[in-house]
Amino acid sequence: PPVEESSRLTVACRRANYSAGAIARAVEDCDCHLLNLNLTAPVVGSHDPLDDTVTVELRVSRRDPAAVARSLERYSFRVIDGQASAEAASDAATDGCSCAGSAAWSR
Repeated sequence: PPVEESSRLTVACRRANYSAGAIARAVEDCDCHLLNLNLTAPVVGSHDPLDDTVTVELRVSRRDPAAVARSLERYSFRVIDGQASAEAASDAATDGCSCAGSAAWSR
């Protein structure tokens, strides 16, 4: 179910480096909770049959995913995409600050 105070991130890593526990620790380092974790297909656009990269879709209890993305990167996960909650995006728009967070961003 949708949660107002949440955001979504898509993370990539090598299959051998995947650890749900490490992902949960990285999220919890930001004082928020991991609400949902889905291991998905290999990275989109990869046509190499030997590519062992997997993607993980996360939903976390934070309106703006930027701090969680930085924490995941410290744990050597590659953040592909992040989507802030609609409330975070509208707050950034009303503040007039384009750097405070947007509805969607990619790295």
